[in-house]
Amino acid sequence: MIPALLTRLRTWASTWRRRALLAGLAAVVLWLAVGCYQTVKPLPPDLAFRGDPVALAGTDLRFLADLTYRDGDDIAVRDQEIFDEVLTLIAGASRLLVLDFFLLNDHLGPDGEACRPISSEVVAALISARKRAPEMPVILVTDPINDVYGGAPSHQLRSLREAGVQVVITDLERLRDSNPGYSALWRLGLQWWGNPQTAGWLPNPLEPGGREVGLRTYLSLANFKANHRKVVLADAGDRWVSLVTSANPHDASSAHSNVALRVASTDLARQVYRAEMEVVRLSGGAPPLEDLPELARPAKDGDHQIAYLTESAVRDRVLELITATESGDEIDLALFYLSHGEIVRALVNAAERGVWIRAVLDPNRDAFGHEKSGIPNRQAAEHLTRVGGGGIALRWYATRGEQFHSKLIVVRRQRSVDAVLGSANFTRRNLDDYNLEASFWVRAPRGADLDRELKLYLDRIWTNHGGTCTLPYAAFRDTSRLRRFVAWAQETTGIGTF
Repeated sequence: MIPALLTRLRTWASTWRRRALLAGLAAVVLWLAVGCYQTVKPLPPDLAFRGDPVALAGTDLRFLADLTYRDGDDIAVRDQEIFDEVLTLIAGASRLLVLDFFLLNDHLGPDGEACRPISSEVVAALISARKRAPEMPVILVTDPINDVYGGAPSHQLRSLREAGVQVVITDLERLRDSNPGYSALWRLGLQWWGNPQTAGWLPNPLEPGGREVGLRTYLSLANFKANHRKVVLADAGDRWVSLVTSANPHDASSAHSNVALRVASTDLARQVYRAEMEVVRLSGGAPPLEDLPELARPAKDGDHQIAYLTESAVRDRVLELITATESGDEIDLALFYLSHGEIVRALVNAAERGVWIRAVLDPNRDAFGHEKSGIPNRQAAEHLTRVGGGGIALRWYATRGEQFHSKLIVVRRQRSVDAVLGSANFTRRNLDDYNLEASFWVRAPRGADLDRELKLYLDRIWTNHGGTCTLPYAAFRDTSRLRRFVAWAQETTGIGTF
């Protein structure tokens, strides 16, 4: 009897081991299948948007920059013009306002300080615009991070909704997954873990001392994806105006150094509107117009060209510009993040062809009161200096708590200058169709006003004219092979935050 019972138990255990093994294999296959599909799934039609070049005059363009630097007495100086222009556009609009900003909140981080309450200024301006022109559609597209992924609903977004602004929280689940190892688990089950209606029990990850959040906030945060765009579209008199920038109306970011381009062009504004309305639709919002109406007689063609680019179209244009350079051409970079493998290799190849390259990078040290490790910029910079054959010059922006948040490349050839600027960092997550990003590509004749403005901006920070902006490469050089491997692993797998 006992031997027979033991035999039955062994048979039962063996059967359940096989079942458990098969179930485990099935779970792994399902996890791999979901992870692979969600990294390559088709995008909605007007994402990765590449607009056709629009001809316009140089007077229709204006380059804008915010700079934080130190004067001769080591006192912080902040020259700002980007959000002054944004507020002017909001105040002057009467037909339509569309804004798309990754961060719009008054979070301050551990420092508890901001140089400017910029989020409140923008919110007040939008509410004032609704009161001034109650029939005017006003749309704000933004990222769920401003509600801390549902864990701490934004009082500013609530005020905008109450004023009649259409607030569209981007549906990030429609995007591809940059961190597939984790995000596949999220999609298979973790996404249904809800946030409490009242305060949760975990510390707020974005605002120390703020409302506590539930576990879902942290589970959502680990997907590492975002609507990272920074765009404004408005009517201004008899013109449609579009503005693309690297700056956020975020109080803790208000001291950052940033760049922007303001463009008056109906044809370009239609590109911006078309791409923005795709995000509105995929997130459950309603576009107020089929297309933008003509406000005045179309402007005559000029000797400048410009186009709106989003997501991987930004990467493709940047690579086209770099790979087309020849000996004697020049490339300037002003970047918050540089880690995209194809771009780094293209820069090395350009240097080998005799292209003169200089780059100002953020040292990746300061992050809202936290000190970072320098990944990924210090590792990318070390690679460029080691294999660039001496043709790549680098300096670090001298940050003191704030960030050098610009995303700008300028390519000068014999007769033309090209620039790409906007929200997109030069990383896999920003350029390979994971985040939502927006940039302008512009081409101008050499010697044009835009060419001179870009050169003055870049020369100023490189030479420290009028104050200390940058430091020599040796100030933050990092030769650690371990951190180089960590940077590569984070970029390749998507487990990093850049």
